[in-house]
Amino acid sequence: MFLLLMAMAGIGLLLAFVLLPGREIHSSYGPGVYLTFLGWDRHEWGDLHLVLSLIFVGLCVLHVALHWKQILCWLRRQIPGRLPRTVTAIVFGLTGLLALGLSLFAAPETQHRGPRHGWRHDDRDEQSLSGRQRGCRRAPDRTACSRGPRWKAR
Repeated sequence: MFLLLMAMAGIGLLLAFVLLPGREIHSSYGPGVYLTFLGWDRHEWGDLHLVLSLIFVGLCVLHVALHWKQILCWLRRQIPGRLPRTVTAIVFGLTGLLALGLSLFAAPETQHRGPRHGWRHDDRDEQSLSGRQRGCRRAPDRTACSRGPRWKAR
């Protein structure tokens, strides 16, 4: 579990400080730069980070299940009396379920880019282009790019 935790931490630091998000790449390196590390881009490393995190959570659940009797023994020694133990267990259980439930049912916020962002569509025919080929460029008249948050700067 320690090696798994260190791998997750290392990948998290890699994502935070080496493989920068797009807006930071443009400000640090200029437009048209694509960062990779060992042949993987930010999204592929993020996928690995997610998989390792899910494995880690599974191992933590297994660890608690295998040591459940020890946990109950420790809890009986630390909190004397059946009622305080029951209240403590219910509070911890509900807090955990609430945290899990909020993360599962959270809805993302959407923001539409307006004219103040200064992006507009290329002069190419949008009907004939795939999603990746549709690009936006900086517009002097600051009209909006209606494609959404993923634009391509030139």
